[in-house]
Amino acid sequence: MEYFSHNYYARNDPKMVKLMMRYALLGIGAYWCIVEMLYENGGYILRSEYERISFELHSDYETIKDIIENFELFAFKGEKFYSNTVLRRLKKRQEKSEKARQSIAARWEKHSFDSDNSKLYTDVLLSNNERNTNKKEKNKKNKIKINYIPPKSPLEPKERNIIPPTLERVKAYCLKRKNNIDPIKFINHYTAKNWMIGKNKMKDWQAAIRTWEANEKTQQPIKTTEYGKA
Repeated sequence: MEYFSHNYYARNDPKMVKLMMRYALLGIGAYWCIVEMLYENGGYILRSEYERISFELHSDYETIKDIIENFELFAFKGEKFYSNTVLRRLKKRQEKSEKARQSIAARWEKHSFDSDNSKLYTDVLLSNNERNTNKKEKNKKNKIKINYIPPKSPLEPKERNIIPPTLERVKAYCLKRKNNIDPIKFINHYTAKNWMIGKNKMKDWQAAIRTWEANEKTQQPIKTTEYGKA
């Protein structure tokens, strides 16, 4: 349902007073009903529609014709009648509607622009995040690579003086030296001696291996070395 405005003092207009004097409230009611019809028809109605108007308002033809034509309440243009007030207010309504339409269109255009910018901004953020993630992963790998310390060989200098050595270390050292020393025999020999060379505690088992090599080459039994009697 749509509404239209009218002046609250309209009943005091001389034309309306004249209408009321002739038709009482019937004339006032018929007038406002005809005004409603003008709004419904875009401001204009054909004069040939008097009979239809009479039927809809349950009034007679002559009364409706008299109200429209003889009280200066309506204007005429060819075969149509209209109201200047109705046309003015319809125009104002159309202008207001057009402004609202333009405002909505502007908001949608801004929303579309903001959405595009938001998508662009999101893409930039995602791209930056991907680069940052890749950079972090690369730094993480480099850090792992830098901090990686390979396991020490059993033959590292710092560990060679650990007495007694393990069988694996003796085997590894013998392989490195490419000698014919039996690692098990070597371990058993010095285990029985509590890893003593003469009266002194063995300080360098690799040196003892080299001594065994020298003795093996000369095919002589283990002899006294700088560490004492073997």
